[in-house]
Amino acid sequence: MTPHYKMIEIGGKELAVFYPQFKDDDGYKIIDKDNRFPIELRNHDEYMSFLETLIEREQELKDGLTTLADLVDEMDMLARGPKGDTRYMWVKYADDAEGNGMSDNPDGKKYIGMAFNKDTETPSNNASDYKWVKYAADYEGLEIGGRNYLPNSKAERQLTSYTLFLPLDEENKHELAGEQVVVSFEARHDNDSSPVTPHVYYRASDGYNMGHSYGENKRTTTEYQRFVIPIDEDKIPSDMTNYTGLIIRKNDNSNTIYIRNIKLEKGTIATDWTPAPEDIFDRIDNVDKAHVGLSNVQNYGIASQSQAENGTSNNAYMTPLRTKQAIEKLSSSYVIDTEIGDDYILKKYSDGTFELKGHVKKTESLTSEINNMYRTGNLRDELTPIIDDSYKLIYSNAWVMDGYTNSFLVMSSVSNPLNEKSIRYRIMGNNISPTEDVEFTIGYEAYGTWS
Repeated sequence: MTPHYKMIEIGGKELAVFYPQFKDDDGYKIIDKDNRFPIELRNHDEYMSFLETLIEREQELKDGLTTLADLVDEMDMLARGPKGDTRYMWVKYADDAEGNGMSDNPDGKKYIGMAFNKDTETPSNNASDYKWVKYAADYEGLEIGGRNYLPNSKAERQLTSYTLFLPLDEENKHELAGEQVVVSFEARHDNDSSPVTPHVYYRASDGYNMGHSYGENKRTTTEYQRFVIPIDEDKIPSDMTNYTGLIIRKNDNSNTIYIRNIKLEKGTIATDWTPAPEDIFDRIDNVDKAHVGLSNVQNYGIASQSQAENGTSNNAYMTPLRTKQAIEKLSSSYVIDTEIGDDYILKKYSDGTFELKGHVKKTESLTSEINNMYRTGNLRDELTPIIDDSYKLIYSNAWVMDGYTNSFLVMSSVSNPLNEKSIRYRIMGNNISPTEDVEFTIGYEAYGTWS
């Protein structure tokens, strides 16, 4: 059987380097025999970066030992001192090149300090009297950047209203439940009239937010700068079931904020932006066999249709055709087409049904008074992706996703005919006076059949 790893020795440590194509649910792992510093690598780029870092650390170690050898030669010359004098060499150990944590005991210390040709035997406790050299390879400090839990996080986004919503999928939500996390991103505004200080909330499924967290007391400028916002410990949900994601919020609506390179990771210290593992799969086709070690792949044949449909073999590869045949055999209804727009997702199923989910943005005024409340007039939005005759609408629903405080959506007095493939509604508000030009985000869903 082909081994999943290879033993190598770097800087006096023997490491088990796992081949990148062997990935389990925990990702790739490189550990030493005593399992003192497990490092998780979830994609090929991190694998290569780790090896390059080890090589750099190995060179650092060699450079330090060379300097140490030079010091020994210097010691041999200086310790002799003038004829007839007795001279002394002092040795101390420390945590860093400045001599912090100086001690006579080398345990746990990575730097050695030496002072030569001294006329007293008792060593000085002043770090500046010593020349400090790293003599231990700093593997314990080696870290791979934290896993980014936000897919598609590199592209620039515009925050035109008060909030930018960042959804989380179900698997990531459960993994983050009760965990300390930190959010980082780059942000700028479009003019100098109203700089803002961004802050972050957890967004609940009912539209409410769980307490905001500020990062540094820093405001945006017209040039990109980095913001780091740890989520306050008392605002971390222990159960993420009722939370849909995060929002980045600004406290001023007079200008547009541009945000890019967003990262959500565990811990309290932000690392440089890296893509989410989900994004890596988009680049799989560009990796050649030299990068992924295809010479180690088993020499299996293509699965037969029977093997694909019945799952009777573990030594055959699936092709797109065999995968399609297996899905059709095992599933009575599966997605056969997906259309993704800027503000909607349309899925068509093999049993002839469809589902449409999306949102529309509208600027409306609540000026019509009724029963001590104010509302809009009758509003109508076409469900554009299903307007053509191949779709038949059976059910639709709509709600206010974002907008005026204490506002809600109700059906309009005009009927809502299914054959028009649109939604009709009014927006009501518990306000005691008219409200002009409010930006609303209306979410909707629709189900039916296609032919």
